[in-house]
Amino acid sequence: MSKIPEEMKNFFNTRADVYDTQQIINIDGGKECYHEIEKYVPAYTKTLLDLGCGTGLELHSIFKKLPKVQVTGVDLADKMLKKLAEKYSKYSINLINDSYLTFDMGTQKYDTVISVMSFHHFTHIQKLKIYGNIFRCLRDNGTFIECDYMIGSDNAELETY
Repeated sequence: MSKIPEEMKNFFNTRADVYDTQQIINIDGGKECYHEIEKYVPAYTKTLLDLGCGTGLELHSIFKKLPKVQVTGVDLADKMLKKLAEKYSKYSINLINDSYLTFDMGTQKYDTVISVMSFHHFTHIQKLKIYGNIFRCLRDNGTFIECDYMIGSDNAELETY
């Protein structure tokens, strides 16, 4: 008997209150990924797009490095965005409650685009569309940083993602 997967928005909304702690404790490499991503964000970054921003765990170190950076965060889960807004109210943040599969990222709008622990939710075909949108929205010499799970297997279903 197979279960229908929980809708992504509901999954993350029901976990918003414990998300930060769980990501650091239960995800191998989670602490390093969230806290060291700032090393790869170029110093010239004035505008940053965070895809699947959740509660903004990755933004803590980025704001320490670049306190004046203008961040646009996109996430499906409104409760996660509320947590992010509470944590970083003194910074320049534009939060968008939407899917970045359908969200219009614009053209040459951002210096840097990041995604942390998010792309593993999508199929290869969906990722190709997202990567195309990211390329289009980056300014010349822009940077894309993806920190996520990598999996390899003989299992065709796992290879799809």
